Amino acid sequence: MKRFRWALALPFLLFLQFAYAGSITTFNLSNFTYYFGANLGGDNAGYAFGGPGIYLTGGGSASCEWCSAGQSFSPGAYLVPDVSVDFESSEGAVMVGGQWYQGPYNVVLFVSSITAQGFTFPAGGKVPSTFTVTLPASFGLVQGEVGSGALFDVNVPSGELVLTFDYYPAGNGYPASYYFANAYYKAQGIAGVPEPGAIFLMATGLAGMVGAVRRKRGRLAV
Repeated sequence: MKRFRWALALPFLLFLQFAYAGSITTFNLSNFTYYFGANLGGDNAGYAFGGPGIYLTGGGSASCEWCSAGQSFSPGAYLVPDVSVDFESSEGAVMVGGQWYQGPYNVVLFVSSITAQGFTFPAGGKVPSTFTVTLPASFGLVQGEVGSGALFDVNVPSGELVLTFDYYPAGNGYPASYYFANAYYKAQGIAGVPEPGAIFLMATGLAGMVGAVRRKRGRLAV
């Protein structure tokens, strides 16, 4: 008798499982931009992405030990630049269940991540310069919630992480070093959003404080 009851209950449980899975709206993007600069303990990132039924833009933080302000790397060092992404605030709108929800009060994005291939810093030279490297990378699933409590997923295509470092040669007692300057994620197969000034300033302007320290380091090294 118990087996019979379980046989009756099993199709119902499977139906609930698939019904729940289907209740999460999934968005595929037509454009995507994500920038970040050196982490000073606050917002250091900006983003904008959109597609059918969704357009969100805002700021947040990219957290990683290697991109912390003042972190230096020696020529020949090896780095795997993984990043934890916290969107924090979202302007724009999302359509879920046939209804539009406006950010920031009715749209929340959860923490995601960027995973990239490792690389080795070059040997460097005698003159201060900039080093840029492009790495195969993937952006984790972006999940969110709207004011009704409904969840949604945003698929970000795999792509490339482009990193820029400032290089200062050895001098005046300082060793040759690379310092992280800024980065952006380039998704494969979809356009980047035309660079919004606010995003660019957020990704690079906050790093200006660190830049002042680096410029001082550079003057001493000349």
